[in-house]
Amino acid sequence: MVLRRGLVGASLATAGLLGTPSRADAQAPGGCSLSGGLTVSDRVGGAFSLGDAPDGSPRLAAVILARGRPGWASESPPSGRYEGPPPLPGGRVRLLSGSSAGALLLVYEVDTGLAWVGSRPVRLGTDNVVLVDGADSVPTIVRTMHITPPIAPGRAACAIERAEAIADSLKAALAREPSLRAFLMP
Repeated sequence: MVLRRGLVGASLATAGLLGTPSRADAQAPGGCSLSGGLTVSDRVGGAFSLGDAPDGSPRLAAVILARGRPGWASESPPSGRYEGPPPLPGGRVRLLSGSSAGALLLVYEVDTGLAWVGSRPVRLGTDNVVLVDGADSVPTIVRTMHITPPIAPGRAACAIERAEAIADSLKAALAREPSLRAFLMP
């Protein structure tokens, strides 16, 4: 995978940028962010977004895990268009980070702290994990929760050059989380 520098997201027209790990530098609140997709199994796909904590180390802003039938996440949308957040009025732009899975955009809106599962907003509050079932048909939010996985302490999100390593580290941390094991199992 290749990292792309620059603003992640905007309108749904730029959703194609979301499929690879991406960076959004100074435009993001708190400095910069790093995001990308996750393939946990043939049934569970997702997306993550990292930002900078007050001490400058990366912190998990959001991870959205969606479960469906085997292979759903690698299929292209039948309409050729991803389901995602609606456009903002007046041509304003959403600052989004995340990825696509199947027909859904699984993205985190940096400015509002909302996770988006397709066109459905999920208010996270202090949580940073969204679990979605039925992602290949009618997505249902199962629950939200908070986890604090270890992620490259002492390095800013923008200083991390290999988003794939972050994705691997995050998948391992998710697999160790007792409250997630049943959701992640095939």
